[in-house]
Amino acid sequence: MYGGAALTGLGMIIDLVVIGQLKNTYVKNHPFLDQAGLNRINALAGVGDLGVIIGCVIGIGLWIMLAGAASRGHGWTRTVGTVLFGLDTLVFLATAGRPGIPAIKTIHLLIWLAGLLALIFLWQRKSSQFFAARRR
Repeated sequence: MYGGAALTGLGMIIDLVVIGQLKNTYVKNHPFLDQAGLNRINALAGVGDLGVIIGCVIGIGLWIMLAGAASRGHGWTRTVGTVLFGLDTLVFLATAGRPGIPAIKTIHLLIWLAGLLALIFLWQRKSSQFFAARRR
């Protein structure tokens, strides 16, 4: 789970770099933009940056919270982790077939795989025994 948090942090950096590159490319390809148009482009990029930062900070926080709760033996982490993984899978499937930037698609695939591995480990028999022993 800590690996998922780290990958989410890396994903945030990649997303922010891509937003900056897209903004710069747009401005470069539209040399006759007036100041109002440039302000709108900068504002749009800023909103994108803010959305990425907020989403990734929440994601990192969830990864760390679930990792800590699982290590303390809280059985609810399996249910919450499964629900979050299901939601992430739906989002991933909705965007996987669409055109997109390869770096972003790759890091999001790696984050999804980290979630899959976390779930596999959370639902193993050994984990069930660990959670059962902590309930006693």
